[in-house]
Amino acid sequence: MKIALLMSVASPQSRDIAVQIGRLGHELNVVDAVNLGSMSYVSRNDPYQQENIRVLEGIAKGVHRVAYGGLWGTGTFGLARRLSRILRDARANVLLTIHGGAYAAAAYLSGFRPYAVYVGGSDVLFARHVKRYVSRVSLTAASVVFANGKYLAQKTQDLAPWASVVPLYMGTDTSKFRPGDRPASPISIVCTRGFMPIYNNELLIRALSHLPDDLPEHEAVFAAAGPELEKARSLAGQILTPEQRSRVKFLGGASRDILAELLSRAHIYVSVSRSDGTSLSLMEALASGAFPVLSEIPANQEWIKPESKNGLLVPCDDPLELAKALIRAIKDESLRSAASEKNRQLILERADLKSNMAAMLRELVRSTDPGRPFRNGSITSHLQEN
Repeated sequence: MKIALLMSVASPQSRDIAVQIGRLGHELNVVDAVNLGSMSYVSRNDPYQQENIRVLEGIAKGVHRVAYGGLWGTGTFGLARRLSRILRDARANVLLTIHGGAYAAAAYLSGFRPYAVYVGGSDVLFARHVKRYVSRVSLTAASVVFANGKYLAQKTQDLAPWASVVPLYMGTDTSKFRPGDRPASPISIVCTRGFMPIYNNELLIRALSHLPDDLPEHEAVFAAAGPELEKARSLAGQILTPEQRSRVKFLGGASRDILAELLSRAHIYVSVSRSDGTSLSLMEALASGAFPVLSEIPANQEWIKPESKNGLLVPCDDPLELAKALIRAIKDESLRSAASEKNRQLILERADLKSNMAAMLRELVRSTDPGRPFRNGSITSHLQEN
């Protein structure tokens, strides 16, 4: 089957999906949509991304770079026109957009059918006013809308009641992200979220300032880049004691191989984002067996259950509560060890990239069948919903 993907090549998660589709034997054309006005913590030009981008380029039949001027208005209409030409020339059987918002709108406006949409979080959770209406139209017209988690699937169905929504975790490469040999000391605290306001990394820095001096030896590593990285470095210099600051490292960006190595040796993973779908960063950490300390938001509550003792949830605005959770995780090796095995198994059952993308492809094939029934907006459970 000839599959076209509308996505950002700069996104590691989107590349994972694209590479997996290509490896499953389908002809792949990638439309790399470049939003000239966007702000992100990853870029196509990051040195640590180049190897993985080359892998994608080697698998795809074509990678078509298309710049557009904005999320809405003429920018999206222009993207739709160019998308239509690329799909016609590629003789695509189906289009998948890896994100909703402007990508889904461009798919709708292109006139190409069938198309499918994968929504990831902000494209649904932050849709307001005109964007909400446009999203409702474009999602309803899609043959199928995949949603990255059960909570996000419900929110998507609320936004577009007549859309055909399927909850399906994007998942992660469980052969790459797996537990390694963790040294007894120091206890490694790792955060791989980008330095942007929504990811709230500042809260972790503030929590580190409240850790007592008599804790077992520990360190904190911030792996990602982002527009607020220098601000975070400055904050760490201001509020951490010299001894505390010496335990904190900012990598300023890392390749997937380095992230896999970092997480395989991490004892504790922290993400205190204010909003999320099911994040790739969390899937990688759970697959690697790192103990999760997470913000208490719905997407994280799908994975961390108090009765299972497989992680800790904290408010996303209270550094003292986060500090208490870190102290407990640093001191309790048995808690971390038991959670590691549980969480690795959860990922293998729910969010293995290879098996979930195979399920997605089966649905994409179904979408090309002209006799395929429309599912009238109900959230289906025949894919990985458990």
